Amino acid sequence: MPTTEHAVKGTCRAWRRGWKETLKKRKRPRLLVFGGQGSDYEFVNSLERYDPSTNEWEEEAVAPMPSARKYVGTAVLDGKLYAAGGDDEADDATSNLVERYDLDYERVGGGGVDGV
Repeated sequence: MPTTEHAVKGTCRAWRRGWKETLKKRKRPRLLVFGGQGSDYEFVNSLERYDPSTNEWEEEAVAPMPSARKYVGTAVLDGKLYAAGGDDEADDATSNLVERYDLDYERVGGGGVDGV
């Protein structure tokens, strides 16, 4: 049975910062990395985007999550990306937050995210 190579060697800024939750966008070949925990155990609210065609990470191009969390669950429905749950920074307890991202409305300085 033929196989296809899917691995690409390159730097991964997100892994240097700690554990992250990921979701691959289907319309564009990009990888989104939500929140996580940094190397000094602080929770982060960043939403970073990796573009394999340029082998570059972008953080400022995508609105961050409103709250810092790790172990965030993600799903796509009707062109919207949902980030749900995870552990929050306040007491390291399970969060009940759900945020919705409009994948066609990514821009610097917020926008494209709202609470659900």
